[in-house]
Amino acid sequence: MWKNPFRGLEQTKSYTKLRTSKEKEKFQIQTRHQNQQSYLFAEIYQCVAVELGNPWTTTAQEATIKEPQAPSAHSP
Repeated sequence: MWKNPFRGLEQTKSYTKLRTSKEKEKFQIQTRHQNQQSYLFAEIYQCVAVELGNPWTTTAQEATIKEPQAPSAHSP
């Protein structure tokens, strides 16, 4: 089963433990930036995996890349 290498990335500090507003602000920015990076790398990794036919992406549920669908008989 393929595991997302970016799942389980956690901040070392708990948000509730931060005292000053400046620290909170910094923490929020850092968290958002880290999340964006994680999603970006995960997407790239999955795109490459789909292109190369990664043996670890076993089910359609795990491969979250939306591939272009063939036009159905119902569409005009």
